[in-house]
Amino acid sequence: MPNKKARIEFIDLAKGFCILAVVMYHIFRTIGVEYPFEDLFSKIRMPLYFVLSGLFFKEYENFLGFFKRKTNKLLVPFVFFYLVLATPVMLYKGLSVGKTLAVSAKEALLGWYHEEFTNIPTWFLLSLFLVNLLFYAVMLLSRRFGDKYVGALVVLTLAVGSVGAFLGYQRIDLPAFIDTSLTALPLYCLGYLLNRHSNILRKSKLDRYLLLVIPLMLAMAYLVDGRCNFITNHFWIHPLLFYPSCALAAVAVILLAKVIKHIPWVTYVGRYSIMLLIFHEPVYAIVIYLLDKCHLPRGYFFAFTTFVVTSAILTLLIPFCKRFLPMFTAQKDLIKVGTATTANSGNTSNDKG
Repeated sequence: MPNKKARIEFIDLAKGFCILAVVMYHIFRTIGVEYPFEDLFSKIRMPLYFVLSGLFFKEYENFLGFFKRKTNKLLVPFVFFYLVLATPVMLYKGLSVGKTLAVSAKEALLGWYHEEFTNIPTWFLLSLFLVNLLFYAVMLLSRRFGDKYVGALVVLTLAVGSVGAFLGYQRIDLPAFIDTSLTALPLYCLGYLLNRHSNILRKSKLDRYLLLVIPLMLAMAYLVDGRCNFITNHFWIHPLLFYPSCALAAVAVILLAKVIKHIPWVTYVGRYSIMLLIFHEPVYAIVIYLLDKCHLPRGYFFAFTTFVVTSAILTLLIPFCKRFLPMFTAQKDLIKVGTATTANSGNTSNDKG
């Protein structure tokens, strides 16, 4: 029986940076406090998630095996927590404003399609599931080009991504986050190519220069004017600079994590970032409600207090989820899968999506 492959700690650290930035952003936005360096962080949060996910793309034994695994890791958590946390709240809201039970139930069950539901951060799970399917299809198509496979893959993913970005710039919205998934495909592809055609996951002689390169990359991304919002697929960045700035910012954070290597708590929450993604909105909503009852003035102190308390509660929820909800938080498979046998099955265990 082969030994379980070791995790790459700095990737979990990068995931930790990412999910904590997401939690802080949502808290600051809800409270109505200005988020520091919002333009730069908007080029980091979701792009980093998509690049990290692409790093660990695996084909597995065939498409059915691939589909089952992505269903277990992404679709099952999304559907379960949508039904448990979102649907009842939306049903109650519909009934409370005088809508019929039939109308309220329909709106609650189809909120994901119309992109209007409570606990909205879970949208990423659905979008990433679609991105995985898109990339698998584009990858198979690219292989028809033989030894020009990599070039074809880049061109095709950029073509698909450009369609999504065009829709975003034109404010043409597709349901179920399809437009966002199209836009994100090149970022996912970037992660895939970085794994297979660079030393980003391995030690390299060039690592000694990272402390010089990382600030330059972040500065270049920061100097690109504008921000992006992946959940709505709306962007306020020059179209020609959109992908370069997001790619620079995301890769810079990965390289920064590679330099730092490990920060115990951040690495820990990064390993289980899906749990923080799923639960952080209902948790911080309760924390804000309780702090309001204490008559604390809303401002930066209120926001940071909310972030600290929310983060502590989320950290305590991780062992609970591992113990009682493993199949719904990507820790165990709900749908039985076989054993991956392809050469591209990957070389780490960091893959959670």
